[in-house]
Amino acid sequence: MNSLLRISQIAKKTGKTSRALRYYAELDLLIPKKRTDAGYRLYGEDAILKIEWIDKLTEIGFSLPEIQEFLGSFKDLEFAPDMMAELQILYREKLLEVEASVIRLGKLATELKESISYTSICLQCNPTTEISHCKSCEKHEEESPLLISVIAQSF
Repeated sequence: MNSLLRISQIAKKTGKTSRALRYYAELDLLIPKKRTDAGYRLYGEDAILKIEWIDKLTEIGFSLPEIQEFLGSFKDLEFAPDMMAELQILYREKLLEVEASVIRLGKLATELKESISYTSICLQCNPTTEISHCKSCEKHEEESPLLISVIAQSF
């Protein structure tokens, strides 16, 4: 028989706060197996897997209320293929969003690398060079990246 766990034990195992787990329970994302006479919620070991699943969904862009709605949408379904079709639709939408984020983050990473490269040239300046001289710097062959130019124009 699986042991039953209190929220504090699950919190310790998952790194979540007890408060967050109570919120999950409030949203019916986490359902206790039973309650003690003192009113403590007791959960099965499967609650840890469910929390990992919730974490994964939030990582791919679902909010907790969306996860609640997501789970609720399956309650009226009777047949497994219908549920899998719904899952496929939702997961395909999220995949498109994640792929767009990857592209956007790739572009940001490139801009950060360019900015770091640009500043490497600046580190060769005389340590007492005033910031106002950056506007007319001749050490750079290319135009400064946006992450640099806005700061340089501010001085």
